[in-house]
Amino acid sequence: MNVNTATPAGAAHLDLPTFRGSHRWPPHVWLLMAMSYSGLFAEWMVPIASGLAWFYCGGGGDFEYWPDGPDRPSQREASPLWNVGQISDNEYMWHRVGAIGRPEDVPAPGVVRSESLLHHAGGAAWEIRDGDEVKLRTDLDQLRISLLWKAFVFRDASARTSLAAASASSGPATRSTPAWQKRIVASYPAAFHAD
Repeated sequence: MNVNTATPAGAAHLDLPTFRGSHRWPPHVWLLMAMSYSGLFAEWMVPIASGLAWFYCGGGGDFEYWPDGPDRPSQREASPLWNVGQISDNEYMWHRVGAIGRPEDVPAPGVVRSESLLHHAGGAAWEIRDGDEVKLRTDLDQLRISLLWKAFVFRDASARTSLAAASASSGPATRSTPAWQKRIVASYPAAFHAD
């Protein structure tokens, strides 16, 4: 679940993919995204259906997506988005959230932090707080709530079995050996030790 107040438009992107066998060697996000964007590992990518639902009646907050590719015209699900849903393939389809609310209502950088918490302040009022300090006050109609549900999608039982298969043919991750994994980590130490 995402809860957003006024914010600029997000960047168009693809969601984090899953590859057969990758659960045995937890890769870093940058590596998964490089594998996805390159297209070289599409054969091993696990199809995922994304169910999206929105609850928002304020200005903006569109879900913009490019079903025919990023070089073709986009489509939008536009506000009001109250109890509206869509099923999509966000690991293959470029998409983004449009600007939410009015530009003058966007909090200054650093006002809302990852440690900030959302609190109900009575009636339709909500507050974003750091401890007892109120950082932002808003109303329910200015909060964009989105729910995301994901599920693996398989064409048949054999494809489903391949997700967890340990055979050499199931995917690039399962072909790796401990020696190969050590070499990758040694070759790119900053990528595997930076947190």
